[in-house]
Amino acid sequence: MRLLILIIGLIPSVAFALSYDTELPYTDSAPDLATKVSVGALTEEGILDGNPDGSFRFNKLLNRAEFMKITMLLHQGLQGRSFIDEVIILSCFPDVASDAWFAEPICRAKQYGIVHGNSREGVDPQFWFFEPSRSVQYEEALKVLINIYDIQPDLCIECREEWYEPYIRAAKGRNLDLNLVPGHKLTRGQVGRLVARFVALDQGELQKLIDAELGLHEKETEEAKETEETEEVQEDNSTSIDEDESSVSSGSSDSSVSSIYDSDPDATRKPGFILLGEDSPALAAVSIFPEAEPLDVTKITVIFTAASSITSIEAVKVYNENGKYLGRANKDATAGNRHYVLNVKNGSLVIQKQETRHVYVRAIVSGHKSGGVSGEDVEVQGINIEGDGYWSNRSYNQGSSDDSPEHETSQSVVGGVSNAGSAKELLVAGTDIPIGSFKFAGVTSGGTSDLRVTDIVFTLGLGDGVTVSNVEMSTPGSTDRLSCVTAGTSVTCSSIPANFGTFKGSPRTLVLYGDVTIPNGAQRPSLQVVISNPGRIGSAGDITWTDGTSTFQWVPFSSPVVRGTYYSW
Repeated sequence: MRLLILIIGLIPSVAFALSYDTELPYTDSAPDLATKVSVGALTEEGILDGNPDGSFRFNKLLNRAEFMKITMLLHQGLQGRSFIDEVIILSCFPDVASDAWFAEPICRAKQYGIVHGNSREGVDPQFWFFEPSRSVQYEEALKVLINIYDIQPDLCIECREEWYEPYIRAAKGRNLDLNLVPGHKLTRGQVGRLVARFVALDQGELQKLIDAELGLHEKETEEAKETEETEEVQEDNSTSIDEDESSVSSGSSDSSVSSIYDSDPDATRKPGFILLGEDSPALAAVSIFPEAEPLDVTKITVIFTAASSITSIEAVKVYNENGKYLGRANKDATAGNRHYVLNVKNGSLVIQKQETRHVYVRAIVSGHKSGGVSGEDVEVQGINIEGDGYWSNRSYNQGSSDDSPEHETSQSVVGGVSNAGSAKELLVAGTDIPIGSFKFAGVTSGGTSDLRVTDIVFTLGLGDGVTVSNVEMSTPGSTDRLSCVTAGTSVTCSSIPANFGTFKGSPRTLVLYGDVTIPNGAQRPSLQVVISNPGRIGSAGDITWTDGTSTFQWVPFSSPVVRGTYYSW
């Protein structure tokens, strides 16, 4: 079995310029532009390689053993060392045989403290398993890469949270994340994208990589353009559902022949922003369960709420539960001014009796120059499924009852807010003391779009009588200061100037200073600055920002948004 990385001589710390115009040398095609760019760039530099048959198998899951082979080669390069003369104990986990091909990288990682195995309560760590054949999960990959690139996890000393949350926060704050959920099993293509981001960060080219993934790189390849044109032809007004689903006797299983699959494996439905010119996150879903007989689906209608502004919604992509593209639903004024309809060819989507199938949808969103409008609220009211009974030919009409999350269109998106300082520091009293620093990062759709924070409300966590006054904001390298208003435990920094608040193109760090007083006799004084409330559509949170056209008062994160450095004795 050939691994994803086979080039032993790779030294990632040697300076090189990633190329984002590389034609992929593989016999199969990347599922999307972002994967093509990342895998192409890493292939060009010898970081990635394919299979003996010439394929890459972008959508194949990668197991933990294969992932450790990749990361330990990266680690070797970053350390600028040779492993030849190092002695490694190859009996490091009960489920890792000493003669297995993956024993060396896994046991080397354990010896360096990069991995420890899967903890089990009440079991001695020496008996913890590694599970080398299990698919590597998103949060696991982030932790390993963050460790080998020596990135500080975004720790919260007093939080009760899952072990992976500091690593996800650290990745989001540096634009390293792929916006996947914990537990998501990574494919080879996704691992390529994730590794590319860390390599690009190490080379100071992360924003260049992200721009290329979004199609903003000025030398976007002809192959990518041809791929987009092909998809436009396939996404016509009728349907692109494969004919291989027409036989009821064969069930409703999907064939991979001539199929298109969703380029984003995350179909989680949650409130968020929709970047103009991009496909939206998953907006809604519906379950289909034919009770009495097989169902021959003939029409799928996506209906937006009356409160939605759908100027930017060009069309809607429809997928099944496996991410297979079923077709493009276009706006149909005859059905209603909020209705997008996909007409399905008879016999092309037959669902067996008492078999549960699912359909989910993403919007195709116009770019700003093509009529896309920032600040539009978008919410799906429901998805209607129409069809005929396969035996009785009786008409069926089923609508979704699941609640769908709200979204809002924008030219930019705040991708992460993280603690830019240490997790914990010694608390000192005095004037003009640094009390917290926060890093803002995000992406834009290019052009005239902006990405700038204008107002922030901070909450002071004060212990044992500590007080803070005269709070000011600045940014590293600047002598300018912005005075903020303190009221109790609330600090409001308003009208943040553009030279402080802009983080288009690269992350921005904001630092708070204040006069700190510790009362005599204090036993356990403490101080921590927190941005608490993320807000939601229609309800203002602690961060106000602009994309250059619209002003937003919420960010798509959980509460608290971020905790700063914890200062104490």
